[in-house]
Amino acid sequence: MEFTLPDAIIQWMHSFLRHQRQRVKIGDVVSDWLVMDADMPQGSYLGPLTFITLVDSLQASCMTHKYVADTTLSEIVAKSATSHMQIYCDDVVQQSEQARMNINGQKKKEMPIGSFSKDSPPHLMLCGATVDRVTTFKLIGVCVSSNLKWTDHIDAVVSNAASCLHFLL
Repeated sequence: MEFTLPDAIIQWMHSFLRHQRQRVKIGDVVSDWLVMDADMPQGSYLGPLTFITLVDSLQASCMTHKYVADTTLSEIVAKSATSHMQIYCDDVVQQSEQARMNINGQKKKEMPIGSFSKDSPPHLMLCGATVDRVTTFKLIGVCVSSNLKWTDHIDAVVSNAASCLHFLL
């Protein structure tokens, strides 16, 4: 989906974001002012809307699942076929760079699911860093496991409920 905004709105946003300054205050100590090059002021009403608009503009050539700040790429690979996930990731990185968005490769995860005829696919590279390969990760509050069993999710829910119950007692 592409969003078309009137020139007046784009000029207004540009004026709002240009020459933004920030500083940090801890107790009575205040830092020097810092001019921001490309950033949205923290706590601004436009921040979440702008971020969602930018994330929505990222379009991969595979199944893509987006929820607020999370984007998940998925690919179904036949047993005898080769994964194209590295190509999809490279494409999303290129699009994010064009939109002047930073992707932190250190926070990304990959999880191959299923059996592989030979070796598992090569590790993905993102922004020059090897993507961590995991067997379980949390996606929108659900613990997804590479064996597609519910055990890890149930354990997490039970653990969370037990800690909440502890505070009630």
